[in-house]
Amino acid sequence: MSKFDLIFLILLWSIPAATFIRRYVKLPKNEQTEFWNSIKKPSVFFEDVFRHLGMLLLFTGIIEDFPVLKKIGIFMILTSVFALGVNTWELNKKKSMIVMFIPLIFAVFYIFFSFKEYLF
Repeated sequence: MSKFDLIFLILLWSIPAATFIRRYVKLPKNEQTEFWNSIKKPSVFFEDVFRHLGMLLLFTGIIEDFPVLKKIGIFMILTSVFALGVNTWELNKKKSMIVMFIPLIFAVFYIFFSFKEYLF
């Protein structure tokens, strides 16, 4: 890994973390408590936390050329999109079905193209 990759990787993880900490510190105390109560909910965890950590892991895997991190990141992103579809089921069933099928279609294509040398 070159120095440029290392610097980019440090920036990739530190900028979102610093932004999160800065915004959290500026919140009033009651909103900080509300934030931690909401982050403990499975819906928020699977939608937001999985999506953001999945993106970070995916890009880290791309920079490091580490396939396991890429696959974990992709799995987390697809899980968060599927969870979003499940949680929006009550609002609009048609759009929710579309949102739930998109990660399934991407997962099938990803598995097919990742393992096609083993399949054929």
